[in-house]
Amino acid sequence: MKITVKINLAKIIENLKKYDGKKVILMVKADAYGHGLKEVAKATESLVEGFGVATVEEGVTLRKSGIKSKILVAQWLQDEIEAATEYDLTLSVGDFVQLDLVKSVGREAEIKVNTGMNRFGFDLDDTAELSRKLDGFSPSGIYSHLFSLEAVKGQKERFESVVNLLNLKGVGTHLFSSSYAHLGDTVRLGIGAYQGAMTVTSTVVAVRRLRAGDNVGYGNKMPKSGGIAWVFGGYADGISREAPAPVLIGGKLREVLAVCMDTFAVYVGDDTVKVGDEVTLLGEDLDQNKLAKLTGTIPYVILTKWRGRTERIYQC
Repeated sequence: MKITVKINLAKIIENLKKYDGKKVILMVKADAYGHGLKEVAKATESLVEGFGVATVEEGVTLRKSGIKSKILVAQWLQDEIEAATEYDLTLSVGDFVQLDLVKSVGREAEIKVNTGMNRFGFDLDDTAELSRKLDGFSPSGIYSHLFSLEAVKGQKERFESVVNLLNLKGVGTHLFSSSYAHLGDTVRLGIGAYQGAMTVTSTVVAVRRLRAGDNVGYGNKMPKSGGIAWVFGGYADGISREAPAPVLIGGKLREVLAVCMDTFAVYVGDDTVKVGDEVTLLGEDLDQNKLAKLTGTIPYVILTKWRGRTERIYQC
């Protein structure tokens, strides 16, 4: 018994084709936002300039699966530079220690600039020294990371000022992600590539009728009399215990009353529901954006939370 996660690779390809005319770096970190690192990369390699990953391990996995395109690694440690060199990974460089390391081994690198997110990257005050230390070393790119819609103008201006001061001829730049893809010629496409590509379903495993005030699971109470359906999957599989998302049974949006390790209880009232009925946890009529709003989180959490007893099925 498993939760089924269906991935529509054709939908991801369709989403990418909306960006024809732009250079796309497809972000496939975190198992391609829960869609499958190797599967997504293989299906899309011909459509993109390259891929973005969080770690050297992710980059190595892509190379071992046969990916030939450029792979940009956002985070790495000193002892990983040998693997990065062996597997021809492009390293993001955001401080002078990293810069000295990549220069010492001749590793391809992109310069990360901190324009306000304050996570990784050279600060604006580093620009003069960075320019001096880059003498004789040409990075393959310069980029930064936007953190909010309201801050785009200021971050863009800061980024462009650093690019102009560094004055590196012919070096590509990229600043914009999915939410801002219309603003630039090169985009690091993340969640925009995965819209509508994932469906998650489970199964009703037990049905009961209870009265208002009856116990449901571990200490939860029935808000009113009616039927409940116990559905396979619990917090061990990515179902939130603290803020459970509603689900669809029989085409109706249903409230989750309790979440256990292996199952969760759904209020179905007077509707007829039977063991074996399909339950939609994520799908066309209950997508990640809607679920995020209903549960007070963000779509990225919805897409990447599925774990445990799940089975991933690919549709082309």
